[in-house]
Amino acid sequence: MAQILAPWPQLYMEQHWVRDGPGCCVPITNQYRVHGGDNSSGPIIIQATEKSDCCCRTFCEPHHAFKMEINVTGGNYTIERPGLGGGKPCVCCCACSDACLQEMTMHAGNVQGEVGALQNPNPLFIVKQAPASQSMFEPVLNVTTPGDDFPVLTVRGPTFFGGCSELCCESHFGVTNRMGQSVGSMKKKVPSNCCQCCEAICTDLDRYDIKFEPTTTPQEKVALMTSTLMADYMLFEQDPGLCRYRNGVLKIHCCNFYCAGCLVPCTLIIPLKQN
Repeated sequence: MAQILAPWPQLYMEQHWVRDGPGCCVPITNQYRVHGGDNSSGPIIIQATEKSDCCCRTFCEPHHAFKMEINVTGGNYTIERPGLGGGKPCVCCCACSDACLQEMTMHAGNVQGEVGALQNPNPLFIVKQAPASQSMFEPVLNVTTPGDDFPVLTVRGPTFFGGCSELCCESHFGVTNRMGQSVGSMKKKVPSNCCQCCEAICTDLDRYDIKFEPTTTPQEKVALMTSTLMADYMLFEQDPGLCRYRNGVLKIHCCNFYCAGCLVPCTLIIPLKQN
């Protein structure tokens, strides 16, 4: 995969849905297509498809455990995400212990087995949420390699994001190496046309722009791409929607506030007069 990403200074990632389960009551799975360049007109160089248990996905989404199959020219890869139903019983609460921290592991090859008990795992690197003791008011992802606890990359996101702010404000994530030097950036893009605006209002489909520095290594590009997938599940898949009406009250979800690993909704509540 590193060889595939090496010539590209910029990537465009877009989320799609795939039906994987009986009937329409089971939540659909995510598929991500990575284009070379800055928009969807570039060639699709990587495709990642979520594989998860229907029952776990129905009751635990978006904190459910899953594997993700990545298909690229020249080989396959597997992403393992422990979560509810996969060895991480507290990922939906404060980031205070290892059982609460969200993470993803990139493995070389098409690894078989259940999440948490893979057969012949071959981990390349791990993307893990920083605990609240290290980052209280901004989401931080640390990328490490097996046997090395010191992060090779650190991804820092914004304190406020999601909700109605997605329609007009991009969410920026900075990425630095262990020397503190920038290796690139990632941002969640705002809608650019009416169709994308409708998708942002009615669905969880997201789009990301990933940029690299000229000195960024191919391995760092792979790690940054995986961190983007992690950020989507950890932050933006939890969005409850832009507005809701119930029992005479209109609730407008303005944005989320990151606090100690929890996403606190900033909501405007408007009681409506009868009739």
